[in-house]
Amino acid sequence: MNSQRGSSLPEALIALLLFAISMCGLMEYHQSVVQGGRQLYAQREAWRQAYQSLQIAGQKVGSESYRLTSGPGHCQWYHSLVISSYGNQTEFKKLVCLD
Repeated sequence: MNSQRGSSLPEALIALLLFAISMCGLMEYHQSVVQGGRQLYAQREAWRQAYQSLQIAGQKVGSESYRLTSGPGHCQWYHSLVISSYGNQTEFKKLVCLD
């Protein structure tokens, strides 16, 4: 009697199919992680630009809008609004009081 060793063709095809499905799932997961990282980077860059525009006090930095509004007493609110490349909005406010 000859005994066969190894796997049959249907077993190999099923294993290949399971491997392909697993790889597709891993590739989708990787793409979502990369996309999330890009969005986080864009949001942090927007925060940095908004904060920097408040430190410079009035000079335009990047693509943000900047405005002043009156505050309590002799104070003014400095507003900096930045929209990231993914459409996220970041706003910083700073209250400056002069005596």
